[in-house]
Amino acid sequence: MGKTMAEKIFGKKVGKEVQAGDLVIASIDCAMGQDGTTPLAIQSFEEMNAQSVFDPGRIFFVIDHNAPSPMESVSRLHDRMRAFAQKFGIQVFDV
Repeated sequence: MGKTMAEKIFGKKVGKEVQAGDLVIASIDCAMGQDGTTPLAIQSFEEMNAQSVFDPGRIFFVIDHNAPSPMESVSRLHDRMRAFAQKFGIQVFDV
């Protein structure tokens, strides 16, 4: 039987054959955060007292789920994302 797309991608990334059910540890090419979950990730990051991100050039944020913002509370979450991105040199694709 042929390989799934995930098996092909992860196999190429780790340099060996993989199949469904395998545990694969692979480096990531990029990390994307969107306005629905990034504020929670930022909160966890701050709770860990982390001082840096792994590679700001491979991280980007997208504000697209609540744009334009329907509520002031959501606007504050967007502002928190922007501030975090500016602090760590992360690119934001904004509204």
